[in-house]
Amino acid sequence: MASFIVIPMALLIQGEAVMLFWGNDQVLWLAVAGVSVLTVLMARVGIAHFQREALLGREIDVLNLRWVGRVFWQSFTGGARTPWGWYRTEVRATLRRQAPAIWLTLALGILSVVVGYSWIQSYRALVPEEIFGELGSILPAGVDMPSLGGLSYTYILGHNLRAVAVISLLGMVSFGTLGALMYFLNAAVIGVVLSLMGVMGFSPWKVAVFGILPHGIFEITALVLSSAAVLYGAVLLVTPRSQRSLGEIIIEAIADWTRIFVGLVVPLLAIAAAVETWVTPVLLSTFGK
Repeated sequence: MASFIVIPMALLIQGEAVMLFWGNDQVLWLAVAGVSVLTVLMARVGIAHFQREALLGREIDVLNLRWVGRVFWQSFTGGARTPWGWYRTEVRATLRRQAPAIWLTLALGILSVVVGYSWIQSYRALVPEEIFGELGSILPAGVDMPSLGGLSYTYILGHNLRAVAVISLLGMVSFGTLGALMYFLNAAVIGVVLSLMGVMGFSPWKVAVFGILPHGIFEITALVLSSAAVLYGAVLLVTPRSQRSLGEIIIEAIADWTRIFVGLVVPLLAIAAAVETWVTPVLLSTFGK
């Protein structure tokens, strides 16, 4: 448990040291706010799961990898014997449990898109012209420009899988906060790009409908499901459960995320990559301008 707290905090302190080179007080105050939120969450985890009797009655110096693997596999499969039964019972039950987190993640993502779009509209006079030439380097997953093309299916699929994995990993080591922040930034950049499309003379609505929506239905859904699973796992960590140890809760949370990732996120991203490779460029070139 000490390593579970010390390692993320050490990474945060190193990141804060990098921010010093920016010379921006606002960034440092945001870092202070982030560390404060994590401090509250860690204190909450300690209050929820600390049991003196467990420390006295359990052997805590042995890492039983066989037990970890057995608990993970039982949580992942849920006793299902066939892939269809696994989808019908375990994946559906996981989605039902995580429904509040999914709806909350979706609502905050939509809000982030609106904030990003409104920010550019409010300060469009301050946006330098040079940013248009660098627009391709800041595009998030799920956005294409009419001038871009030639990306292969494997590249798009690999990029999206890495992006979802990184966002999820950041969330797992920070009680969901860093993962949620990356998710919000990704959604906000979509709004920024749509607003910049309007500044450049394109129709933001056409770019959204023909450049984002065809594959975004699958891609953004996968991102929402993965981010919601991480958020749900963070909620489990700060919720008192006397019948479960902290290790069991962490393993079950990881199993829930893996179930969503394998059962839904990977198939959705595979479909999204196919649409983005062969359908979206045609729609953009035909209707996007």
